[in-house]
Amino acid sequence: MRRPSSTNRHLRLDIPVDITKYPAPMPCRLSETTEPPELVAVPGRIVPGHQAASGTGRACPYPGGTIRAQMPHFLARGLDLSECRAGTLNVDLTPRRFRLRAADWTFRSVAWTDRIPPEDFSFSRCVLEASGKRSPAWIYYPHPETKAEHFQSPTLVEVIAPDIAGLAYGDPCVLHVQPEHWDGNPA
Repeated sequence: MRRPSSTNRHLRLDIPVDITKYPAPMPCRLSETTEPPELVAVPGRIVPGHQAASGTGRACPYPGGTIRAQMPHFLARGLDLSECRAGTLNVDLTPRRFRLRAADWTFRSVAWTDRIPPEDFSFSRCVLEASGKRSPAWIYYPHPETKAEHFQSPTLVEVIAPDIAGLAYGDPCVLHVQPEHWDGNPA
């Protein structure tokens, strides 16, 4: 599986994905997962991010965004994000900091672009409650130790979810997380 080549000659987003390297007979889709039985409700607020994940930021060097470029690599390893928006929702959990302790999926050394070294990513099934709706979602966690060019506040968590109509920056939300997957101590 290959992504179409970018029109930018200095940036390759057509990194081939060798699907034989990652045996995953049945890709996991969000709609095929069940809500984890015990979740902890953590209040937060939707905030703007760098807009690299969606590719809408002015200075974003990734046409179409980082998530769209990463999706084929996650799919090759068994996680199908096609039902989700190709971007992230940034949830500020202040005064709590977010640290992932465990995950449903962890992918090591994902070489999704030739601009930066391969990165590690983890995903934890969660539920985002916002605009009066509960939506199944994934906590998207690019491991900071492998993500050299990007800094996130320790109170921020990125969430990948289907489109949620009417959601805006500043909106309150509740992130329902698996208690064994995260550490939410005060910042």
